[in-house]
Amino acid sequence: THISDKNVARLLHSASLYRLQQDEEGNTKNLIGMANRLLHYEEMKYFKNQGKTTYDWGGAGRGEDVIHITEFKESFGGIPVRYYDFEQVNGILAKTFKLLVKILGK
Repeated sequence: THISDKNVARLLHSASLYRLQQDEEGNTKNLIGMANRLLHYEEMKYFKNQGKTTYDWGGAGRGEDVIHITEFKESFGGIPVRYYDFEQVNGILAKTFKLLVKILGK
């Protein structure tokens, strides 16, 4: 599943059966991996033909539970970009908290 605007296509959800059982040569896992890679490649070509200039994988991580997913994404090349999600909170409570953090030095 993707969302997109004029220039960017962003991956929201992707699933794979890579944890499926395999034979001794690893054939099932290899076949699923190749199919998954081809699907993502075809998506990228589709979005490029639609005029998108950026394909955003929608996040990455270095934790043990996601490192292989991140390596898969990195194998396509590209430039890693950091995005930050935040919400600006206004009001006396927020200002008090900010001052407290500054005073405590944390």
